[in-house]
Amino acid sequence: MAEGKQITYLPNASKAISLISIFLRDKGYPETAHKFNTELYDFGNSLNIFPEKYSFCRKP
Repeated sequence: MAEGKQITYLPNASKAISLISIFLRDKGYPETAHKFNTELYDFGNSLNIFPEKYSFCRKP
């Protein structure tokens, strides 16, 4: 398999994902929190393989 672009999660993005997961868990939806976290990172990591799915962030 060909290697694609390096996927980098900025600290603010990782923190926001964590906070959303914690919010969902604390509201009584632990399975939803886990699914949200897993699917979001799976999608982000899939951009390594298919970077043409979406454009890259142009902001530094």
